[in-house]
Amino acid sequence: MATRRSGPKESALAPSDLRAAIAADATAFGAEIAVLRAEDVDRLKRILAGQTTTEYPVSIKRAWGALVRSDPSPATGQLLGQALSAPAQSPRHRLAAAAYLGLLPSAASEGPLLAALADASGSLRTEIVKSLGQVGTAKTLAQLARIKDPGDESEARQLALAQLAIRLRQKKPGPTGDKMAAALGIAWKDENARPLSAAQLRQTLATFRGPDYGVPVSTEIGLHFMCGGKRHVVLFNRALGRGRLVRDVAARGLVAGLVVAEGEKGMKHYALRWLLLTSPGRAGIDVALVKPNGEPVLAGRAVKEGKALAFALRDTGLERTPMEVTGKVTNNDVSWKLRLWTGALRDKARPRTIQSLVAGQDYLAATGARTAQR
Repeated sequence: MATRRSGPKESALAPSDLRAAIAADATAFGAEIAVLRAEDVDRLKRILAGQTTTEYPVSIKRAWGALVRSDPSPATGQLLGQALSAPAQSPRHRLAAAAYLGLLPSAASEGPLLAALADASGSLRTEIVKSLGQVGTAKTLAQLARIKDPGDESEARQLALAQLAIRLRQKKPGPTGDKMAAALGIAWKDENARPLSAAQLRQTLATFRGPDYGVPVSTEIGLHFMCGGKRHVVLFNRALGRGRLVRDVAARGLVAGLVVAEGEKGMKHYALRWLLLTSPGRAGIDVALVKPNGEPVLAGRAVKEGKALAFALRDTGLERTPMEVTGKVTNNDVSWKLRLWTGALRDKARPRTIQSLVAGQDYLAATGARTAQR
């Protein structure tokens, strides 16, 4: 019985198929992940060094990729380093060289990357820093510490990650806890919702303007919290009675409440922001906060935790500011904790609805809401 070969030669292209791996017009399936045979590697090095020519146009990026996969050696690192440091090389090829160096072992790549770091700027320096984060050692940490003026937020993030990754890899003391979060720009603000008295609930209802979806509001339980500089109030459905909240939430699907928010500054009224929907299922109780236009903003699930229900909701990406809500439902009370992202924000295109995060598929079917899979 024939023995199955293993190792690099199993996926190698035939010598005559070097073209499939490096030609600019090649479309051979698998060529971009294949490992070349030794004779092809030698020829490829001569091609890249300008010592021999081909009868077809060569894609420099494909050629470097094939070389890195097939010969991750210091010699390959030297070739890429020369391209990276050559001012006459096109910017996109220098970026590619920096990226491919990050795929080589440290011994083959750290030196060329550090040599190019001192004079690099902009997107090229960011790419070099990224690769150094993948392969750098303690020597790299010393060089990265000298970068005092990261050009923009993107490079600052890349620099912070590179330093942190190297420290953790080298088992050196590094930022932990709050310090690590600060280095990576991770910043959250926690806001605990507080209960409202019956008088406060009645006062809120008296200034509530807008649709209530036919929800009879309880004057026994309610919460208020701050979000986006505005006071928000959670008004619960009167069908959820104190002393039996857990049973009532689990009994059937409900518009369990309304989340209303203060109007603009100077306006003394509340307006509907979100509907609170619940829908019991086999795996727990689906919970969603939904805009009046049908877009789910926060979604998650409530599950049994002893005699209580613990719930966690995460944002679906529709809001510009990431947030999550966690809490607990006991028979007599509801707790609600909002975690709001306060780190750097990025502009983003209007996202698509994520079907798996929408609570209550029957709600989707009933409203004909259109979803798109990512």
